[in-house]
Amino acid sequence: MGDGWPCFVAELNGRVVAGSEVEQRTPQYPELSHVGVLGIAILKDARRLGIGAILMQSLIQLSKQIGLKVIILDMFATNAVARRLYEKVGFVEVGKIPKAICRDGNYIDLVRFAIEI
Repeated sequence: MGDGWPCFVAELNGRVVAGSEVEQRTPQYPELSHVGVLGIAILKDARRLGIGAILMQSLIQLSKQIGLKVIILDMFATNAVARRLYEKVGFVEVGKIPKAICRDGNYIDLVRFAIEI
């Protein structure tokens, strides 16, 4: 990620098990430069250990320090574990796009979350 935007990884027993970042929404449009998009990935065997919450809280804190006002993220509607994590750290559902994702021939809604910081 460029331009100094927040990015964190997590290690467990010397192995990288998670990566996360917040990237500026659309740097070419100053009207949206206060919005960041959060991405996070955690290996299956490292989930439910609190790593995701720590990474997200760190990203939110650093994003606020560098001047972002809103962070958004998208998730598959079927991912209940991710939903719990996002809500735990303060994100709220702000929209849904029906059938936005096609995985293995099955359509899944895309859910958008946001947090004001």
